[in-house]
Amino acid sequence: MKFEDFQKQQKDYKEWRKIHFIQSLFISVYDFFRYSIWHILDDTMFEIKWGFQRMFRGYDDTAFWNLDRYLLDIILPVLTEYREHGNGIPIVDGFEEKSFEEKEKEWNRILDTMINSFQMIKEDDENYSIHDKEWYEKHYAQIQEGLQLFAKYYQTLWD
Repeated sequence: MKFEDFQKQQKDYKEWRKIHFIQSLFISVYDFFRYSIWHILDDTMFEIKWGFQRMFRGYDDTAFWNLDRYLLDIILPVLTEYREHGNGIPIVDGFEEKSFEEKEKEWNRILDTMINSFQMIKEDDENYSIHDKEWYEKHYAQIQEGLQLFAKYYQTLWD
């Protein structure tokens, strides 16, 4: 099935739901009792299991399945907090001959680039939009710049 066919099918279904509101309501209620309750119970069971794994192992199976997303959920808020409330500037190559204000400004720019890259990754995970090739190349280059800075300054990220 082509993407255009899928979009048309979804549009047709939305129109059908508007026209047949009562029937659509009954289908939604049936689906809730048939599927959603069991998913809620399954999810609760897994959340308990993963909670015990985090208590005893320090991480759960979801980290193993999708490590990049797991780390993203940790790194992005911590980097943002670090940017807002950090107390120091690391000793970095090229900072020796600069004044404190210049060092601070450059370090904040580096942090902003890292934060922006992780934010872009998070938005990519949440939004599956279609763009052209040039947009993806530029987007990928921006992400890579922030990730390279993160790798370069990884051991300086402490307060």
